[in-house]
Amino acid sequence: MNKKQKQLFEMLIDLKDFEQLIGQAKNENEKIEVINKMLLAMFGEPHYIDRMLKIVTNESEE
Repeated sequence: MNKKQKQLFEMLIDLKDFEQLIGQAKNENEKIEVINKMLLAMFGEPHYIDRMLKIVTNESEE
């Protein structure tokens, strides 16, 4: 696995961890808190989604 693939893999694992945290939430308030944190990770600064797209786009151009 090259460096960019490893970076993308790690980012996907981070997002997958949120799914596990949502499943472990004890009530709706905890679920909402986890979802808010996940959205901040995905769309806050720096944008996970933008970084992931950049990695994939750069990979396809090489």
